[in-house]
Amino acid sequence: MYLLVTGLQSEIFAAVAAGLIFGLAGRWDLWNVWVYVGILLALSLFRDLVRYRKSPDLLKERLKPASGEPRRQIVDYVRGRFGAVLAALERRRARSALSRNLGGLVH
Repeated sequence: MYLLVTGLQSEIFAAVAAGLIFGLAGRWDLWNVWVYVGILLALSLFRDLVRYRKSPDLLKERLKPASGEPRRQIVDYVRGRFGAVLAALERRRARSALSRNLGGLVH
């Protein structure tokens, strides 16, 4: 049960990351982003499986709502995703600058 829930959380996290990157880049045909999302998902699922095999109680504990500062958790999450957002924006800007510099030869 707990393994299924954490696996689902990992899939949702990878889908949100992919949506942010592809959405900001404005394209779906970026093979390197597909590789990134695949590796992210594989490592997340592997981490969950190892954590479950090693200590199911720890996995159960991590699913409980965190006590403390929810604001700090939001700040940490936003800070972590900021790099992905910047990468997508840079990809879009670099492509248009390259196209301009080469006189429209690059699309």
